[in-house]
Amino acid sequence: MREFDRFLQRQTRLYDALADSTLGLRLISGESVDAVVNNRRPLGDIHWSFWLQLACGGLGLIIGVAVWAFRQTEMAASYYALTGIGLWLSASAAAIYSTRELALPGTLFNVIHAVNSTGTLLFTAGFTATLAYYPARLADWPIGRILVGVYVTVAALLALRWVPSFDVGVRVPVLAGFVLAIALAILQWRRARLDPVGRAALRWFLFSWFFGSSLFVALVFIPVLFGLDVGAVQGPAFALLLIIHLSLAIGISRYGLFRLEQHWSRILTIAGSGLAICLVDVTLVWLLDLGTALALGVSLAVVGWLYFPFRQWAWEKGLRSNRRRPALVRMVTSILSRPDEPADQAWSRLLQQAFSPGDIRSGPQGITDAIVDDGLRMQIAADVERPALELNLCDRGARLFRRDDLWLLADLRDVFAAALGYRERLIEGVGEERERVARDLHDDVGARLLTLSYRLQGEDAEQVRQALGELRSVIYSMRAGALSLADLLGEWRAEAVDRCEMADAVIEWVVYGEPPPQARAGGEILALTRLFREVLTNALKHAAPSWISVTIQVSQTHLACRVEHAYEGPEPAEWRANIGLHNLRYRADQLGGDIQWSREPQTLVTRWAVPLQIDEADAMREAHA
Repeated sequence: MREFDRFLQRQTRLYDALADSTLGLRLISGESVDAVVNNRRPLGDIHWSFWLQLACGGLGLIIGVAVWAFRQTEMAASYYALTGIGLWLSASAAAIYSTRELALPGTLFNVIHAVNSTGTLLFTAGFTATLAYYPARLADWPIGRILVGVYVTVAALLALRWVPSFDVGVRVPVLAGFVLAIALAILQWRRARLDPVGRAALRWFLFSWFFGSSLFVALVFIPVLFGLDVGAVQGPAFALLLIIHLSLAIGISRYGLFRLEQHWSRILTIAGSGLAICLVDVTLVWLLDLGTALALGVSLAVVGWLYFPFRQWAWEKGLRSNRRRPALVRMVTSILSRPDEPADQAWSRLLQQAFSPGDIRSGPQGITDAIVDDGLRMQIAADVERPALELNLCDRGARLFRRDDLWLLADLRDVFAAALGYRERLIEGVGEERERVARDLHDDVGARLLTLSYRLQGEDAEQVRQALGELRSVIYSMRAGALSLADLLGEWRAEAVDRCEMADAVIEWVVYGEPPPQARAGGEILALTRLFREVLTNALKHAAPSWISVTIQVSQTHLACRVEHAYEGPEPAEWRANIGLHNLRYRADQLGGDIQWSREPQTLVTRWAVPLQIDEADAMREAHA
């Protein structure tokens, strides 16, 4: 403070000397000359940095107050307005004393300097308090009011000269606010991990902060440590604070945030790299007390041999951890490995792999591929085979959708269409080969078994007919989608009637419900037929009944069968476990159903029920109809 007081006294003496109309000057050569003093300073002689600082302060004030005017209920906007007031006070005061022609009265200089220091402290308090409330409030207790109270108190103590130095009154509080802002930024980042909009806003906020702060440190703080005069750049440096202010205004207004996200890692790396290099220089000069020349050489060695390799390693590791898009080859493989998966379902699964959205919903017809709601949702246009969709919360809310996601979507469309076309041709080829094999079995093996069944009598003929029925089921399974459920029930009835006639049993066949019209998959036809056939075989073989009643209940989603016949054997609970019972239970379980036996007066009832496989493509089309 004493050195500053001596500076103010010297300014007062110079100002008093300039009050006369002439001023006597002694040159270095020893010659004395009289200079005429012009007490009026033309506007054209005022340095351009004076107007720049006034513009920065004025714009900061206008932006801060404007944001507060539209967001008066938000605490963040209030403290942001305080940063505008602080910038205005600091820049306006600095504009006067930093561009003075020679001297100012000591008293006036002291007041202007106090206003500048107060504005700097208010800017720091408002900036730090904003981070306590934006994008989310971190605590219920009034962090902002406490911070403002502390910094206003420090400003008052500085104005009253109750602090030992400007380091204690200005620089230490500013540095402390900087460190506290880092801690609050970390807390806000953790709080916003599931809030993509808040996370994008915070990224914009931190970008503004690091960009302006690192440049300010590089232009003003580092040169001072090397003993360089920064008076010429102090005025332009306020433009950096204005950049921070403008960027924060955009962030708080939530304008176009998601466009920054694709450049976030690059921006953070550049800003962090510059700041890290500056910190290395500061550490070498300040802590190790090295000279400027030696510190420069050591810093080059440290940066070149240690910092840059470490940064490259961290960058590559970050790139590897961010490779969350599956390879296109793996996508194609996943599509081809599921030939029965409907195109709609495969497309949704592919989008799930590529973008990991929180959910996928049907979208309105007529939409185009677009990112909406500040990146919260991505709309996907419909095409001939697939309906319109909406993806919500990219990476399950960890980030927003961005423009390169639309480019990825276009690539996925092309790859999916090619893979789907190849899968269809593959399925067609496999189907043709199955059809050829099924035709050969029917025309050759089937014809031979049929001829053999007519030539044989008794039990041998029955075994041949069973083999022929099994062959028919295998042929149906190879012809995927060859039968509807109604046709399948007709096949069952014909087979049951034939077998009951051969066993001298009367059959009663009843069907309730409306079978679904869709053709069934071959595997499902074979599994259902084997379950029905084995139940019928057990009834005819072990009970030798004179009558059998078959009741089938069918719906769009389930199939149930009840087989009742005359019976005089033991209770089902007393049956000895054998391969036949195990096979029946296994077949029902494989179909997702169950099978039960119950003894009623002089009859045995076998009940089995299974869910029907749903055609996903038809279900999705009905859902979007």
